[in-house]
Amino acid sequence: MIDNGSISTDWAGSYNYAGNMIIGSGTFRSQHTNENKCNNLTVATGATLDADNDTLTVAGDFTTSGGLLGASCLELNGSDEYAAQTSATTWGFGGAFSIEFWFKSSADESAVLFDMYNGSNNNDRIKIYNNGGTQVTVRAYNSSGTDYFTRYDVNPDDGKWHHFAFTSSGTAQNLYYDGKLASQTSNTIARTTNTNDPSMKLYIGCDKDVAYFWDGQIEELRIFSDVRTETEIRANMFKSGYANISGDALVAAYNFDEGTGSTAACLEDGSPTTARNLTLNDAGGAETSGLWAGAGTFTYGTSTLVMA
Repeated sequence: MIDNGSISTDWAGSYNYAGNMIIGSGTFRSQHTNENKCNNLTVATGATLDADNDTLTVAGDFTTSGGLLGASCLELNGSDEYAAQTSATTWGFGGAFSIEFWFKSSADESAVLFDMYNGSNNNDRIKIYNNGGTQVTVRAYNSSGTDYFTRYDVNPDDGKWHHFAFTSSGTAQNLYYDGKLASQTSNTIARTTNTNDPSMKLYIGCDKDVAYFWDGQIEELRIFSDVRTETEIRANMFKSGYANISGDALVAAYNFDEGTGSTAACLEDGSPTTARNLTLNDAGGAETSGLWAGAGTFTYGTSTLVMA
């Protein structure tokens, strides 16, 4: 994946490359006449592929998508936009769980990406947020409302796509950033005795009080009922959807590919649990269009695109 901020990069010497290319941000510029090859090529929201006058050979699919891995993603304004369930529901996990997603932001501020709340108190709550532009933080509560922190000091608002994952076994917590283990804690976090499945309401892009709004994009949110390993996280982080994910512990997934409408569907095999669907909102209520990302930019110039 190319994630260069505002720096242009030369696409050179790629004539033997058979893998997939994702341009996540910034400008990716072709310089060589015909040495520009890959399998699938994706230009994500906010990124630019400058083909100049060269020949680009794409063996798979060429997508100027609205998201990083799929057709769209959530794009929130940091002031009044968010997604949430209409009411709480069970989620199919207790003490052992994993949460992962992609995000991108340029806003240097405290903002919440993920908040799972029971509607009355902090028992069993899980909150993930940008802590003042210097840290990503997970604040997980046990069944009595005692909170425990897992933190990683990093700049999460550099305008680039990053992958985030958090796992908890009930006694050990791991935080992964861009596919690598970044922080560990050893806290006993008994969520409803670690066996039951508490009923919780999910908020994306704000906290349970509909405050601390997220300014940026969110993509490919997934929740598992087991502890994902680093190998599993790295194997799945560039996959989209539900059926493509390895392992049988996936309980909820949102690819945010709808691109229109006011609902982000929870994807599952068989009959989806529609109670886990998210409604997109702004200050005026349910929003049908403004929270979906637009496409990336392909500056084709006088180039030639070959779908080989």
